[in-house]
Amino acid sequence: MSRPRRSRPQRWRTSEILLVALVAAPFLLLAWAMLASKQADRAMTERVATTFRDVDCVVVDVAVRPLTRVETIGGRKQSVPSGYDPIIAFEYIVAGQTHQSRRFSPVSRTLGEAEAQAFLARYDEGTHHRCRVDPANPALAFIAP
Repeated sequence: MSRPRRSRPQRWRTSEILLVALVAAPFLLLAWAMLASKQADRAMTERVATTFRDVDCVVVDVAVRPLTRVETIGGRKQSVPSGYDPIIAFEYIVAGQTHQSRRFSPVSRTLGEAEAQAFLARYDEGTHHRCRVDPANPALAFIAP
């Protein structure tokens, strides 16, 4: 009685390997970029907490900027809402020099409309708040929530 022959696994051709690599590369780059961004955000948050110093700052402008992205809907490109960016402009003085910043967080964040409005409700023009300033670069500051 003869045994059935085992078929050897078929080897991938070079063109198949290249095709898989080309399709996978953008996804791998995206995953790497997301990981690198999270690590950079974590490092900056730690740096703000440990090396930046507190200063008094005054709010000079408050606004909400709607963010959009372009999508193809029904074969046509259209702008669609993608969130809201709260804008808080504030001034502060370091070593006798007045600086202005619009950074509210060391981490880039996009908020929903209600969340952005609720966040900004705490910051009226002319009000004083605590800000965190980089002593090595006083132009870099964040308004403390």
